[in-house]
Amino acid sequence: AYEVDQNNFVSAVDNSVAVLTGRRLDSNSKFTLSNFFSSYDLDQFNKVQLNQLMGGLALFCLGRKSAKLAFSFGLFDGRNNNTANHANINDPSKKGETGAALNGDELFLFLRSFLIVLFSCCAQSLELTSDGVSLWIHDTSKMVCGNVMRFQWNNGKRCVNFDDFGIWYNQGGFEVAPWLELLDLNKWFLGQKPSMPNESSKNSQRYSTNIPNADSDLHAPSMDSPMGDFPYDFAGEFEQIIGQHDEKENCVNPSNTSRVEDNATSSSSLTFQLLMNDRDQGVTISITQLRVTSLRQLLTESGFFRMEANRFCTLLISYSDKASGALSKDQYDNAMRRIVLEIGVTMSPETQQRLSDLLTSLFFAFDREKRAKVDAIEFAAGMTVLCGGRKSDKLEYAFELIDDDRDGKLSRQGLWRFLRSFLTVLVSLSSPDNIKKDERIISAVDNGASWAVSQAFGPESNSRLISFDDFAAWYTKGGYGIIPWLELLDLKKWVVFS
Repeated sequence: AYEVDQNNFVSAVDNSVAVLTGRRLDSNSKFTLSNFFSSYDLDQFNKVQLNQLMGGLALFCLGRKSAKLAFSFGLFDGRNNNTANHANINDPSKKGETGAALNGDELFLFLRSFLIVLFSCCAQSLELTSDGVSLWIHDTSKMVCGNVMRFQWNNGKRCVNFDDFGIWYNQGGFEVAPWLELLDLNKWFLGQKPSMPNESSKNSQRYSTNIPNADSDLHAPSMDSPMGDFPYDFAGEFEQIIGQHDEKENCVNPSNTSRVEDNATSSSSLTFQLLMNDRDQGVTISITQLRVTSLRQLLTESGFFRMEANRFCTLLISYSDKASGALSKDQYDNAMRRIVLEIGVTMSPETQQRLSDLLTSLFFAFDREKRAKVDAIEFAAGMTVLCGGRKSDKLEYAFELIDDDRDGKLSRQGLWRFLRSFLTVLVSLSSPDNIKKDERIISAVDNGASWAVSQAFGPESNSRLISFDDFAAWYTKGGYGIIPWLELLDLKKWVVFS
């Protein structure tokens, strides 16, 4: 493929930046780029293939993770890049592939291009020798590549196109290569979006390659997408690759800046931002991996996650007081005994006690007035988080539950109850005591739901009602960045993976 030396690479980037922004790189930036180049110059020949550098540089560019992956994927198809390995031009494994497709060797280089730059940003890599870092990068790229190609082999294919790669990722690849989520810079800056350069200043000449369709299910977040662009992440997954992990538990951190928390909690927790306005970063909600692992074991051993949301809610609501719509603690206990009996799983005494503790803590998280009673409908809607099924199905069913007059629409108050029900459960899972004892967190949940409602209806809207389809459209078109925690309704994304 095309090669470039260090001086020409730094000069080319400097010129590109000047065209895009009107500014030149300073000496520190050029020094950083030189080091970046050296990370790819594994043989120390002062020559690096251009597609590998471009793939790595994509990490630092604006745009969605999906668009970066799509662009970079096309760079590594040897049929498009004047590769020195002429065998790739007529690769028989790619017969019938009209778009970009990679064989095993090309896929390895594609994955490695991202890992090289990610490792260069990882503080723990400073503790390793250069050979040690190279070994980690090589072995990790080889492991992921092997997993993808094995998936393809089982499906009767010897190469992988971008749609195939998306299917692999959706069906469990996100567990094998969680670090790909870091291509989204919003994951690094906690949702703060860098300003876009003026469109008129962009250079119209671009590197010519066969770029796959960037609008497939791999990229576009949707109510049904098994992957989407996760607006949350396990910050500790990348550190685990090089053996760093901490299980300290510290569950809720207020944050008014875009700086990633520099502590053990943020490096070992599933975190999401609970936004309450458009002026700051809101509150960081953290669910430690220790709690996630415990929840996974509990829901698996009890069989609780296998119950569909509609059946669970029907049983739960049937025990409530029909006149007041309230569910007392005694009624709740009776309902849960019935539900556990219907699940039909024999649990150990320890699992029974842990399940009882979890369910009790969730009940009292909804008992805002401390009367040992909760709103049965709102409580049932929130509890669907722990049930089986797709996120979209849970949302639609909970929407119908909250829709008292059955007109297919919710008022602002109704949508607030709808969103608050899920938030209450998720925050309670981060720490049962927080939601019961900390008025600040209770207020954050209420305000976070209220802010989301104002955004879903539209700041300038006078509308008083919203349909589920309109809510889904808002979420897909950008609402996922305001309420990223909604993705956690799909247990397969973070708790039960199979």
